[in-house]
Amino acid sequence: MDELIYSVIRRPYVFVFFTVYLIAAITHIGLNRTLVWTAVGWVIAFACEASSIRNGFPFGLYHYKEQNLQGELLIAGVPFWDSLSFTFLSYFSWTTAMLFWAPLHRSRTDFQRLETPELRRSPRVLILAAFLMMMIDVIIDPLTHQGDKWFLGDIYYYPNGGEHFDVPITNYMGWVFVGISTLTAYTLIERYAMPAAKGNETGIRWLPFGGLLGPLVFVGVIGFGLTITLMIGDLTLFWASAFIWITPIWLYLIRATRPESAAARADVAAFIDAWPESPIVRRCYPDGPYSGTHGSKPAQ
Repeated sequence: MDELIYSVIRRPYVFVFFTVYLIAAITHIGLNRTLVWTAVGWVIAFACEASSIRNGFPFGLYHYKEQNLQGELLIAGVPFWDSLSFTFLSYFSWTTAMLFWAPLHRSRTDFQRLETPELRRSPRVLILAAFLMMMIDVIIDPLTHQGDKWFLGDIYYYPNGGEHFDVPITNYMGWVFVGISTLTAYTLIERYAMPAAKGNETGIRWLPFGGLLGPLVFVGVIGFGLTITLMIGDLTLFWASAFIWITPIWLYLIRATRPESAAARADVAAFIDAWPESPIVRRCYPDGPYSGTHGSKPAQ
């Protein structure tokens, strides 16, 4: 417990993101599903990290410098907080992927994704989410690899170096593997081992602009990485990372604002059928698919 408390004190930024994840996930999918997501994400990430520091699969071979992690919670040589970060990065990647595919409810005072269970479980969403998660690491790993230049600290190294800012390409392949494994495992458990959701599970709430919460935090993680990159003065890494993200962020802005993305009546009806007791349904579509917030009609 002392090591856990010290880890929280030493790595507050990780636990701030984790707290935001808990708020976003519980109000979105409910408390029980959030607990399942957290457990699945941490176990898979921990197993992959414990494997990689011993035999190189799936991230490639790397080693933690345990002498620089004194007092922090390590489990089988893996920092607890590091594996924990995969849980919220996978969730924020998942919600960002759904922003690209889901019909959207938009008004001047609200923004929601009208996602169905089928969309949440669809291969297009899961694969896109895994690749978005990997693309985050294109910023994160070259930056954390220089942890001695900022408050992270010099905590790990690749004994054989790497091709991308001294990070091996296998590392990014490993992130795709962890992402798709976490998303697939959660999807299977949620579908076959949990009661069907109705939208009123413990913790689910309507949040104004809730459909943007996960994607905005996702962008915040990118911004956090780019800011630290500027702070340490690595302009090459900054511009390389920034240019990688210009196109996808621009595409998401187009997707979120173009009229064609607005939900049609059939999309609204499917959302209501999927989540009949959802607070979003009660607030935004109290009279069914033929009415929207404040009486505005969804797209034809």
